[in-house]
Amino acid sequence: MIKNNISRFIVLISGITMLSFPVYGQEKEAQDKVIWFRNTGISFGNSFYFGDNMIADSHRLHNMGADIKLGIAKYKNVGLTLFAGFTRLKVDDTQMIGEVNASQETKGGASVFYQMDVTEKSTFKPEIGIYDVSFRSSGYAIEVESMSGTGFLIGTDYQYNLTKRFRAVVGLHYHWNKYNVKTAPQYKSYFENAQYLKLSVGFNF
Repeated sequence: MIKNNISRFIVLISGITMLSFPVYGQEKEAQDKVIWFRNTGISFGNSFYFGDNMIADSHRLHNMGADIKLGIAKYKNVGLTLFAGFTRLKVDDTQMIGEVNASQETKGGASVFYQMDVTEKSTFKPEIGIYDVSFRSSGYAIEVESMSGTGFLIGTDYQYNLTKRFRAVVGLHYHWNKYNVKTAPQYKSYFENAQYLKLSVGFNF
C-alpha cells in the first residue's frame, strides 16, 4: 500500500510542478500575501544510522540517497513543503537481517518550515515533518518482505542565493522511523525503530 501511496505522491508532485509555472510568473514578492509553489529543491544526502536497532546494527553506518522538495505555500516566514526521497543502505552484517546485500528506504510526506533571513543572500529554514516510510531488503534472487510505517524529522536547511532564482542548500536533519512489525514483544522495539542523522547538499530553484 505504501508503494501505491508514494507513486500517487510522485504523480501529484509532477502535476503540481507543471501547474506551478504559469502561477509562478504571476506571483508578487509581497510579505503580506501567500506565495504559492516556490522553491523546488533537489538534494543528495548521506544518512548516518545509530542506536540499538536492527537497521543500524545490520547496515553500514553511512548510506547515500536523494530527495526532492516542492514548496507548496508560504505566508510571511512560515511555509509548507511536500517531499519524497530514497536512501540505499549497504548490508554489512546478515545475522539479524538474512542473506541479503542491500536495503532501500523510500519516503514521502510534508514539512512545515520557518524562514529566517541571515543576510540578503543567506537563509536558515528550520523545519519539522512527517512522512510515510517503506523499508525493503534484497539480494541475488532474494527479496525480504517490506516494512512500512511512519517517520518524523526535525532539522534545518541553510541556503545561499547564487542568483536571483537559484540557491545552494546544505541541510542537517534528525529522522526517527517507526515500522509496523509483527514479532515477539521483547524484540519489537529492536525491529520497529530506526533513527539517523542526514547531511545533505543540493539546490533550490
